Amino acid sequence: MRKRITGRKFSRSSKSRRALLRALVVSLVNEGKITTTLAKAKEVVRVADKLFATAKKGDLSARRRILSKLANKRKVVDRIFELASKIDKKSGFVRFLAIPPRKGDNSPMAQVEIIGWFKAEDKKAKSEKEEKKDVKKVEKKNLKKEA
Repeated sequence: MRKRITGRKFSRSSKSRRALLRALVVSLVNEGKITTTLAKAKEVVRVADKLFATAKKGDLSARRRILSKLANKRKVVDRIFELASKIDKKSGFVRFLAIPPRKGDNSPMAQVEIIGWFKAEDKKAKSEKEEKKDVKKVEKKNLKKEA
C-alpha cells in the first residue's frame, strides 16, 4: 500500500538525496537552465517551485526558511527572491522539457529551466549596455572639451 509517500529515493540515503536536490537547485538558480535525468528533473521542479512560491511572500520568515533549505547559500537565496519578485505568477516558476536520451546508457534526459530567468537577465544586460553607452558619451564629451 502506497500511503501518500511522495518523492523519489534515487537509491540514496536521505542526506545524500537532500544534498543532490540542493545542488541541482543551486545550479538551476545560478545557470537558469540545467540538463539532468528525467526523474531528477521532476524532483527538482517540485523542490524549486516550492522555494520560489515561498520567496514570493518576500518576508523575513520566508528568507530564513529558504536559507535553511539551501544550507545558508545567501547569494543563491538573494537571486531566488530577485527572480520571484520579477515573475508575475503564483506557481509554475520552473519547467522541464524532455530531450533525447543520453547516448551512453540511453537514460531519459530533460532540461529544467526557470521561466522568467531569461527575461530578467535580458533586462539586466540591457541596462548594463545602456550604462556603458552613457559612460562612453561622457568620455567623448570630456575629450572634446580638452581638445
